[in-house]
Amino acid sequence: MSQLLVLAEDSPPNPSQIFVDGAQNICVTSEITLRPKDRIVFEVLEDDGRRLECLQGRTATYRIDSGPAFSAELTSLQLCDPTDGALLLLAKPALRGVLTIQSVIDAADMSQPR
Repeated sequence: MSQLLVLAEDSPPNPSQIFVDGAQNICVTSEITLRPKDRIVFEVLEDDGRRLECLQGRTATYRIDSGPAFSAELTSLQLCDPTDGALLLLAKPALRGVLTIQSVIDAADMSQPR
């Protein structure tokens, strides 16, 4: 399981960009490639994923665990029957989300004021 982090909208420019918890315990069900137009598909418990609803249809800056930051649109977030074994064991409602990659954010780009 992974953590999906979202750059806080009111984050000050570097030296420390502030990423906040978007969703705990996501299960990535697709390969993570960070090329433009590629998609990252993930599943998350409904209770954990509801805070992402306000981002649906919007582009934001994300990070999965400690991986590189990337710009993506949350193109879908819908109730689903989980396919990940860990979520199946919990027997709780789940959401499937799709992030459509726009670009990878270079560390040097992160230091520039927004």
